[in-house]
Amino acid sequence: MSFKRVLLTLLTLTMILGLTACDNLSFFGKETGEIQLLLTDAPADNVEKLLVTISRIETHNDEEGWFTILEEEKEFDLLELQGVSELIGKDYLPEGHYTQMRVYVSKARVQESGKDSTEPVDIPSADQTGIKLVNSFTVSPDKVTVLLLDFDARKSLIYPNNKYKLKPTIRIIEKVISGDIQGKVVDSNGNGIAEAAITVYHNDEFTEEGYVTSTNSGNEGGFKLLGLVEGTYDLEITADNYDESTIIEDVQVTAGEVTTLGEIELTSNQTQTN
Repeated sequence: MSFKRVLLTLLTLTMILGLTACDNLSFFGKETGEIQLLLTDAPADNVEKLLVTISRIETHNDEEGWFTILEEEKEFDLLELQGVSELIGKDYLPEGHYTQMRVYVSKARVQESGKDSTEPVDIPSADQTGIKLVNSFTVSPDKVTVLLLDFDARKSLIYPNNKYKLKPTIRIIEKVISGDIQGKVVDSNGNGIAEAAITVYHNDEFTEEGYVTSTNSGNEGGFKLLGLVEGTYDLEITADNYDESTIIEDVQVTAGEVTTLGEIELTSNQTQTN
């Protein structure tokens, strides 16, 4: 190899290293930590599919401003994410305290129960301005911060003037401070009840103000509620052919653990204490 070629190679390596160093400066000389975003969903009524495309996610640090975590279109069928979660994206961020997030939804489609095709859903402004989620979390070096985004399809999908619109309602929860609840809804013979609605409230408020999240039981009656901040909750369970709801009070959720309720038999005018 000639001297000129060696010199050119060295200069190229120097430029690459210099660019890498400049890139590190974009993190303001701080160490970085990994962040992972997971998506889960609460159900919608009379809908088979709710296909939502997320195109961009940003998060805000009060010291350095906005950082982009996701910048590509990804489509999710929200109704497939009841009791489970799916990775939206992951990235590395400078260590520090983050206070809010913006989620951009570029398009959505819905398939009603009993129909074979989907129809478009109007999204008033989510693609232009993003959905603002206010919830603080801290990114630390050499640590994975996992955030769960709970997209509430039942509250987000509305039907004014015989046309579907999406007004996204999303909870954001840091996994390390949350736990889950699971159980099985059964009848008096012990058979699982499918499509029972399980709604979670806190502060003994069975109102919109006390509402936290919801899910439906599966074909065998089983259900799982994800991402509940450590604390005490009340559950209301309703199902077709049952006139009265069943209330389960004082369900304790511990961070990092799954609270198992076992079989919950639906009967009229029943209140249980966990």
